Amino acid sequence: MKGANALYLYMDGCPHCEKMNPIWDDIANSMQDIKFTKIESKDSKINQYKKLPGFDGFPFFAFFVPGKKPRYVAGSRPDKATLVKELFGTQGGRRTRHRTRRLTRRWRSKL
Repeated sequence: MKGANALYLYMDGCPHCEKMNPIWDDIANSMQDIKFTKIESKDSKINQYKKLPGFDGFPFFAFFVPGKKPRYVAGSRPDKATLVKELFGTQGGRRTRHRTRRLTRRWRSKL
């Protein structure tokens, strides 16, 4: 993927971030065609990324491909496969929208 960037925001000492650090490093080593960036919460650049949609704490992941809608994942994931699927895959977004529509219909039917 030409021009693709993956971003990982983490906080030193956070147990969830410490769990995700080796997973992120493993993904970065296995996907050479994507530029991976890892930014610690004390870094001066962190403030510009805290304004991203869905950011509410650490760990936070973002994936940017020129010409496509960015993907964001907040919070830790149980394993590498889950993170890769949600951040880089296409299925997770569709399933999330479908689930949201279904829950909205249920909620409206109770009014």
